[in-house]
Amino acid sequence: MTDYRIAVISDMHGSMAAFTAALVDLDSQAVDEVLVGGDVAQGGRQPAAVIDTLIERDWPTVLGNADLLLVQVADGLPIDGEDITDQIRRGLQWSVDRLDDRHRSFLRALPREIRRRHRRHEFVLVHATPWSVHEIVPPDALDEVFARMLAVSGATVLAHGHIHSAHRRRIPDGIVVSVGAVNGSNDRDPRPAYSIITFGDEVTVETRRVAFDHRREIAALEAAGFPMRPDRVEQYLNGGPWPIRA
Repeated sequence: MTDYRIAVISDMHGSMAAFTAALVDLDSQAVDEVLVGGDVAQGGRQPAAVIDTLIERDWPTVLGNADLLLVQVADGLPIDGEDITDQIRRGLQWSVDRLDDRHRSFLRALPREIRRRHRRHEFVLVHATPWSVHEIVPPDALDEVFARMLAVSGATVLAHGHIHSAHRRRIPDGIVVSVGAVNGSNDRDPRPAYSIITFGDEVTVETRRVAFDHRREIAALEAAGFPMRPDRVEQYLNGGPWPIRA
C-alpha cells in the first residue's frame, strides 16, 4: 500500500511573510494533503492575506484560540478562556478591523477537529487539545496527559499546534505530534516550522524549518502600526524558552 503524507502547518498568526516562506518549502514537498492547525490571523500585519491564501488553496483548517478571540471581538461576544490585557485587546481589534465579511465568515465556520483514517491509524488534528482550544500541554508533560489526548480524541495519531514548539511523544497508545509554528516559535529555533506526517508501515514525522528575516518583519510590523508586545520582539528574534525537541 502506498504511503500517505500529510503536511500540517499551524499558527501563522497573521504573518503572510512567514507563511510565504513556509509555503515555498511546502510546495516543493511531495505531500498528499495539507491541513492547517489554527491561529491563522491574529498577531501579525496581514491577517486578511493569510485567510485569502487558505481560502484559495482550500486547505481544511481547525479553529484556534486566537481565531475564536477574533470571532468573539468581531461579533461583540464575551471573551472566555483567556486573560486579555488592554494591549492584547487592541491587537485583536486591529486585526478585526482589517477583515471583511468573507474573512470573518471563514473564521466562524472553522471546526474544532479534523479526522482522517489511513491504514490502521485514526488521525485527528486539533489546535490545542481535544477538549480545549486554550489549554497548554507542554512538551515535557507526563505520558498520562498525552494518553488522555489520544483517548478523548479516539486517535492513534493526534496532531496539534498552539504551543509553538515542534515535538512528538510516542506512547503505547499512539503518537502525539506538536507540529511547530510558522510565526513566533516557542523553542530556541525562531525559524518558521511545520511538520509532515507519513503514514506507511510505521508513522514517521519530519519537522521542517525555513529561513526567514525576522528583523525585517519586526520593522514592517512597527511601520504598519500593529500594537506588538515587547516580549514578542525577543521571541521573534531568538525563539522562546523551551529546548529544541524536533
